[in-house]
Amino acid sequence: MKNPIFEIYVNGELVTTAGITVEFGVLSMITTWVRRQKLNDESLSLTVSGLNSIDNTMLDWYGAGLTIGDEIRIKITDESEITIPKIKEGWSNIDERILADKLKQFHRLKEELKDHI
Repeated sequence: MKNPIFEIYVNGELVTTAGITVEFGVLSMITTWVRRQKLNDESLSLTVSGLNSIDNTMLDWYGAGLTIGDEIRIKITDESEITIPKIKEGWSNIDERILADKLKQFHRLKEELKDHI
């Protein structure tokens, strides 16, 4: 099976064509609505991104705000030409960041559970 390619349309207009060109990876399209009371803000957005799992490179094809009434369509294909993604900086050391997060959680739990060990 070929890797899927996402053709993303917003209000009938093709905004990007996203796909992973290596054997292993992640491809996602996320719509997000957020309203926060403490910050008194609200947002509605669309993000198309992915991960090249071979070299842990985060990829970014599209990100934009949406409004009520917008229509989003995704066509999944394996024959479109892929838009060249932007590479998100700071993700090349993802293994180190995962380890640091795990160590941070370990030390927090160690302190929290010290009376039960």
